[in-house]
Amino acid sequence: MVEAIQTIQDAGISVLSSIICGLESDTVQTIRTMRQFALQSGSILAQFTFYHPYPGTKDFYEMMNDVKNRRKPNFVPKHATRISQGRFWLKPINETDQIEHANITREDLIAENKACWDAFYSVKEVLRRMRRGRARSWPLVGKFTYVLLCLIFKRIYGGQGMAADGVRQKELGLLTRSLIRVGVATYNHLSRKDRVSVSQPWVR
Repeated sequence: MVEAIQTIQDAGISVLSSIICGLESDTVQTIRTMRQFALQSGSILAQFTFYHPYPGTKDFYEMMNDVKNRRKPNFVPKHATRISQGRFWLKPINETDQIEHANITREDLIAENKACWDAFYSVKEVLRRMRRGRARSWPLVGKFTYVLLCLIFKRIYGGQGMAADGVRQKELGLLTRSLIRVGVATYNHLSRKDRVSVSQPWVR
């Protein structure tokens, strides 16, 4: 998979690797292994989301059936991981409050997820990707914008990830808004010769 990602990026297509933390088979060690994979892959961006079954999916149906029939004699549940809230979307809870994981405590899951974000978007790893990955051939403006993009992406999506159903309940902080403005202004100024102007630093 690492070779496939590198081949795709060598062809000029940037890869956003999405890794789910907290699948039923997951342990602390498997999440750490996936973290190492993300670092080795050279993906331009990565996100580390929490697992939670959506209504209408097989996992959600089976987990709700487990809850409904758990006290019946001789009933064998389909899943060792339990869903604690049926209508969770109507309540102010997050994924880690919704799932009772079979192999990982809530605290460990949150800690390992945070460690994934912190490791991938550390200054050391961002610079390493610029030196060895696809970004090494980018002009100075591209490299500078990429550093800002990494900072912004982590600040906005860290922990939850980027998803179509994701709703940000809090306004962006002053620092995040400032980074976005600096990134947009710098990119537009330095790439003026290409006659390209963007309203967000990740467009193009």
